[in-house]
Amino acid sequence: MQDVRVRISDSGEVSLPAEFLEQLGLRTGDTVVVNVDDGDIWIRAAGKPLHPAQLLVKELEKKYGSLPTVDEFIAWRREEAAREEAEWDEWQRTSSTPRP
Repeated sequence: MQDVRVRISDSGEVSLPAEFLEQLGLRTGDTVVVNVDDGDIWIRAAGKPLHPAQLLVKELEKKYGSLPTVDEFIAWRREEAAREEAEWDEWQRTSSTPRP
């Protein structure tokens, strides 16, 4: 869809084109979320907010491909913690220097 120019009223209100409202399923009295980011104004349907972190993930996936899920990350971190624990235990077993 092409950009559409709208005017700001004397009271600061902006009217959105009917086709935009229809596409998003918005009606008079519905709520939208408005955000200012790096000089841009973002308006999105309140029922379907796209968190800034979700936008970042989408950008990263475009650049690097599929990212691990939360469960995959937790499993990886548990493996790392077990490895660190084993290293600590080995160090304690072989070291004569007490460590705080």
